[in-house]
Amino acid sequence: ILAGDFNMTDNFEEYERLASYLTDSYRAAGDGVGYTFPNYRFRPLVAILRLDYIWHSPHFASIAAEVWPEHGQSDHSPVVARLALLS
Repeated sequence: ILAGDFNMTDNFEEYERLASYLTDSYRAAGDGVGYTFPNYRFRPLVAILRLDYIWHSPHFASIAAEVWPEHGQSDHSPVVARLALLS
């Protein structure tokens, strides 16, 4: 499992490199576009980029994923995913 602020969108070459080995949990199980930056803390700006990801190996399955509304002091909204360990 690899999670964090990757400062890239799914149009980056680096995204494709990661996606060749790992699964983007939000893309697999999320609903909508999943924009995480900037969050509503910066109104009137609206979130227009998805920069934050939870990646996982084939040992897991994505059950659900969402952008969490709480963000603390970050300018990004976090991603939360429910994963199942496959046997």
